[in-house]
Amino acid sequence: MKKITLITFILIALTFSIPFLSVQGSLSVGDEFEFEVQKAYGNFNYVESAVTVSGQTDKFRVGDTALDVGDKIDVTVDAIGASSVDYSVYDASASLLADVSSSSLLFGLSLLYYSVYPFLMLGMSSASVQDLDVSKGVSLGDAFYVAPPNIVWADVYDSYNDPSEWASFFDAFDSDEGNVTTTTKATWFDSGETIAFEIDVSGRYEIAAESTGLGIIHSLRFDYNVSNYVLLGYDMFTLIIGDYQGINTNFAMTVQVTESSYTRKIGAPFLLIGLASILTVSVMVLLRKRSK
Repeated sequence: MKKITLITFILIALTFSIPFLSVQGSLSVGDEFEFEVQKAYGNFNYVESAVTVSGQTDKFRVGDTALDVGDKIDVTVDAIGASSVDYSVYDASASLLADVSSSSLLFGLSLLYYSVYPFLMLGMSSASVQDLDVSKGVSLGDAFYVAPPNIVWADVYDSYNDPSEWASFFDAFDSDEGNVTTTTKATWFDSGETIAFEIDVSGRYEIAAESTGLGIIHSLRFDYNVSNYVLLGYDMFTLIIGDYQGINTNFAMTVQVTESSYTRKIGAPFLLIGLASILTVSVMVLLRKRSK
């Protein structure tokens, strides 16, 4: 697989972060938001750069702390700049878990990096994200709870609905001898008050010369309130199983966190989960045939 370069990510992220002349919206210092951990599960066995990651977890990671499903997270806005926001993340007992300082460029890069998070972890794409530590749980990091106030949501919407913006990622599957489909989209809800953006990757990825045969299901969605820049929820469902460069590989991860009052369903639909099960069986059959 071709590897996605850091420069490519930066160029795309810049289109997400064109600044306004002044701070817009209703985000204020002192604003507090409550989130709840809805899902957290991971089952991993893979090797990347000679490092083996193996194990299972049902914890959700904030900073270096492992939380349980059902736990609450409190976020307080500490400072707002023209193109940045600082906030603190606490657990339900008011213990500080993380301090976050996010710029518009960092936020845009984070959206892109974590859209292809499993492929980064497996070494199929190249960029730097927070290491996966099974003992501390699963999450997509702490940079998403509040967006910087100069994010132009219309530009994010256009980028997720323009295939050319993601061509470098789609091209990463050019050497695929199987059949992998990758799509992105953005949707407005609530009369333009809510934006949701998604990426979906599915299919069978094969390169016989590299002893690679993987079944892939990856679905990630973010929802944001465009007025106060707060995360309404994110959900990731990923199943990658088979052989990658001759090594038995498994990357199974489900994670969801939502703002406590948000009721819209954002999880992977039942059909997708069913497709993942079917895909897993088909990949295992294919690998057994090859081993004979």
